[in-house]
Order: sequence, then structure tokens, then C-alpha cells
Amino acid sequence: DNTLKHIYNYDIQGRIVNITTYKIVGTAAIDSAKTDYAYNSTGNIKQEEQYIMINGTWTRTIKHEYTYNTNGLVSEQLNYSSNQNENAWKYQTRSLYEYDTELNLIKEIYQYYLINAWFDSFTLSYTYNEDSQLQSVTKTIFDDFETDRQHHLHLHNSRRFSTNAVLPIQRWLV
Repeated sequence: DNTLKHIYNYDIQGRIVNITTYKIVGTAAIDSAKTDYAYNSTGNIKQEEQYIMINGTWTRTIKHEYTYNTNGLVSEQLNYSSNQNENAWKYQTRSLYEYDTELNLIKEIYQYYLINAWFDSFTLSYTYNEDSQLQSVTKTIFDDFETDRQHHLHLHNSRRFSTNAVLPIQRWLV
């Protein structure tokens, strides 16, 4: 049986502070995974840490840190993996976000961390019509084998995208 149960815990402001996932085996609920959230002074998520249960101990796996611009939109997302041997977080990737005056996401720069420096992996550029409806997404890939390779994805969507709506598109394109 692959039944999972998720338990949500909230702070006094009604924000999720952690989600614990249990695997149900017979009548027992076994700790499986959890995610902890921390918020900044304006109520936006500033940090998300993910853990898995290994031999009865919560073991951290991934951490995300978010920075916001003056409009409350994500301007940077740092992604870390856990270095268990050193009990430290290690940079993996980051995304940088740019917006137009209508607060539409216009550019997303995805970078990876290697030997103490950030390197561009790819960018996503978004175009909109006069009604701020997303018209196209262009992916530019930077790597050692192919440079400035263009991929075009034309989307016809009548709704206006916020950062939260665009992020799933990013994951789908990668």
C-alpha cells in the first residue's frame, strides 16, 4: 500500500510552518518527509528546507532561499543541497527574475554553481501583448556544447501570470 498522509502546521498568522508526510503501513503512520518554512517581515516565504527520514533521524536534503523586490515579487531563488559529510548547505543553482513595469515576469536566468562561481545555464524570456497576456517564452541555453541555442515556445493564454503561475512553466520547460 502506498498511502501517504500529510499533516500541516500553521503559525499564529495562519501561515504554513511545516508539512510532515507519513507513509501509512497497516495502521501505523511512519515519518517519511517534511518541509519547514520561514517567512520574512512582509509575510513572504524566505526559506524552505526539505528533510527525509533516515534510520529514525530527520536528514536535510534541499533548501531554497527567496529574495523579493520592492513589489513583493521573487527576484532571486537560491537552491542548496545538503552536504551531510560537512553538515553544511552547498550551493547548487539559483534563478534570477526580472519584471516589466506591469509586473510581468520578463526574464528568468537559471545559473549553476561550480568552483566558487555562478555560471549561466539558460534563460527564459517572456513576451506579452498589450493586455499583459503571455504570448511566448524563449529559452536560450548556454553550455559548452551548444551556445545561444534558441527554443521557442508559443503559449496562448488569456490569464495574466504571476510569479507563482510561471514557476510551474519553468519546471515543465527544463
